[in-house]
Amino acid sequence: MSKITNLSKQEIITMYKTAKNKEEQIPILADLTASDVDTILEILKDAKVFNGAYSTCSRCGKQYPTISHHNPTKRCAECRKLASRISKIKFQIKKNNSKIQEIQRSSAKYREELDKLEAEWEV
Repeated sequence: MSKITNLSKQEIITMYKTAKNKEEQIPILADLTASDVDTILEILKDAKVFNGAYSTCSRCGKQYPTISHHNPTKRCAECRKLASRISKIKFQIKKNNSKIQEIQRSSAKYREELDKLEAEWEV
């Protein structure tokens, strides 16, 4: 375990408690303190903020700290981020495809109108 002052420990605990996404906050705190995730978890465990429970990610098989009680997918933060990104990209593709279909319909109407006008022009 790296050396962290009591003040730093209290700051870590406060930053963790106020974090919107506690699971994602742990590696951030490790980076900020130039320590590792295990050190941060140990500090949180000593402060009785983290109970020490771990789960196994259903996608990648990695162990991750069980912070949130609401994680129905049983995925680690990295896999949840990846799934979220995939979902956003799929939504964007669907949205773009819808726009493409709309443009194709509009283009077909213009083509039809152009064909009629050219037919009249030739008469």
